[in-house]
Amino acid sequence: FAQRSQNEEEVLLSKPRGLYLGVRPGEQNYAPNKELKPTEGIQRIVWVGFQTRRNRAQVFVQTDAPPLFEIAESSPKTVIVDFPNARLHTRNESRELDVSYFPTVVRSIRARQVSRNLVRLVIRLRTPSRYRKKTDSKFLHLLFDPPKEPIDVIAEQEREAEQRSKSVDAIEYAPTPSL
Repeated sequence: FAQRSQNEEEVLLSKPRGLYLGVRPGEQNYAPNKELKPTEGIQRIVWVGFQTRRNRAQVFVQTDAPPLFEIAESSPKTVIVDFPNARLHTRNESRELDVSYFPTVVRSIRARQVSRNLVRLVIRLRTPSRYRKKTDSKFLHLLFDPPKEPIDVIAEQEREAEQRSKSVDAIEYAPTPSL
């Protein structure tokens, strides 16, 4: 039985991955069924994405027209970008992107429809980092500096799991009332 499951695993691991159907700025600018015509007065957030090259992170947002945005007040480990007069194209754009498995300063990315015409992008960082803003055509790019120290993703996840287990162990429960 163990031999059979090991062989099945080898077959699965050797199969080529499926094609990535998402957006790759400059290479594949639209995901299937995502190309839109601009809507007067409202910008649509079509795609929220992440790329890494070496240890540099790039967060990008695709809109249906040249992006209008404001960098909002944020903390050293959080970058907040507001898109006024904007709506998320589908609920998929509001899914959190957990990118903590990549050894970059970016930990997670999430877009939210915070009011009828305001979309907020929240980028959580491992450590404070400088970044550059760049717009081209229908994209906003935030290009983050590499981390100052190399990031050991596995060791970081093990530390976080240990901290979570300690916090669960530390919970004190009230005694059961007698009846």
